[in-house]
Amino acid sequence: MDLDSTLIRVGCKLKMGNGNHVNFWPDTWLIGLCLANSYLALFRLSSFKAEIVSQMGYWIKDTWHWNLKWIRPLSTSENLLF
Repeated sequence: MDLDSTLIRVGCKLKMGNGNHVNFWPDTWLIGLCLANSYLALFRLSSFKAEIVSQMGYWIKDTWHWNLKWIRPLSTSENLLF
């Protein structure tokens, strides 16, 4: 990636809205990270690799609760990543 692309990427923000158009793992939506690349071990263990953000959790009153599902229980080190 060249310098101009980097500057544009750093200066832009993704407006998530209700999360119905933002892919949880592959899109760059959380502090400039693509979660699939940044947390490859967790991505590989995810039961849901193609879901949008709004499908990965739920609201209770004013608090968002993640509801990620794994193909097996996470190890201690994987839980630390999570």
